Amino acid sequence: MAKRYSIKIILSGVANESAVNLTVSDNGIGFAAGVWLDISSLLANKHFGVAGMFERAALIGAELSIKSQLGMGCQVNIRWKI
Repeated sequence: MAKRYSIKIILSGVANESAVNLTVSDNGIGFAAGVWLDISSLLANKHFGVAGMFERAALIGAELSIKSQLGMGCQVNIRWKI
């Protein structure tokens, strides 16, 4: 029987006349962030979804950051200065 657990996802954001800041957090399995979080490494390791997030943020001039640890979930933040 597969292990069952509850995943909690939190979406939050703030928008004003100068910036938009959005955050998505979860309590999932996480991953070792920071080791390969550049476009070349992401594509080489077939992490196309994460690479796509960085590419889309770059297209609009936004900053994307990802914080994660194995077993500790993940937090994705995007900040777009208008």
